[in-house]
Amino acid sequence: MARANGFRGQSILITGASSGLGEEFARQLASAGANLGLVARRGDKLLRLTDELADRGVKIACQAADVGDRSRLNQAIDSIRHELGIAAFDRAILNAGVGTTFRARDFEAGQVEAILRTNFLGAANTIEAVLPGMIAAGAGHVIGISSLSAKRGLPLGYAYGASKAALTMMLDGLRVELEAEGVDVTVIHPGFIRTPMIADQKTPQPGVLEPTVAVRRMLRAIEKRKYQYDFPFSTAFLTGSLRRMPLWLSHRLLRRFVMPTVEDAEPGRPVQ
Repeated sequence: MARANGFRGQSILITGASSGLGEEFARQLASAGANLGLVARRGDKLLRLTDELADRGVKIACQAADVGDRSRLNQAIDSIRHELGIAAFDRAILNAGVGTTFRARDFEAGQVEAILRTNFLGAANTIEAVLPGMIAAGAGHVIGISSLSAKRGLPLGYAYGASKAALTMMLDGLRVELEAEGVDVTVIHPGFIRTPMIADQKTPQPGVLEPTVAVRRMLRAIEKRKYQYDFPFSTAFLTGSLRRMPLWLSHRLLRRFVMPTVEDAEPGRPVQ
């Protein structure tokens, strides 16, 4: 559970809150005393989660919206702010994401576009909606849930990794400018977490973590307002090693240990 003194009374927006990591963020932050704004495409699941958290003694407002729909997302976030009675969020967790994997021989630019629309442009749309209020308040914290796959292109997951790499680069650049405005930026690169997003993946998943454990670790990094947090260590070390070693060697290792499972993999399905 998150430490109550770090989040109590804060207003925190979570995108992609209807399942997986977003749902777990909501549970732990509500238990820590934070007031929550929840956004996801699936309104029925949001309402069930809101009902579940109703006895935590915090304010919770939810709106169904696709983060890739800029206009609708702005309306949803405005409604949440109004319902919570705030001018600006203290923190915004950019968590909404889709994890579609597909083989190179099944490559479709449309699938790449769909992944970017949620994982990258959806984050940009959310930032546009929350940042003016934070800048006006001279305080705030933007948290992007990226991925260790942003560090090195991998078979099957190259489109997902590209979307997360774009998210990381955008937030790293924004951080330098926003520091003078009183707004902090944290980028988190998790490894494999046991959520619906990876349920059908057949490639190796080293160091896989349960959502409760993963979110607890991420909230500690968020509370400390770290610039960047990569975890778990074993997977982060492996990914970093692949990135630092000569390209011919990392290519050979991926070909030897990952490609056998890729050859047997069925086309993935999008999960948010």
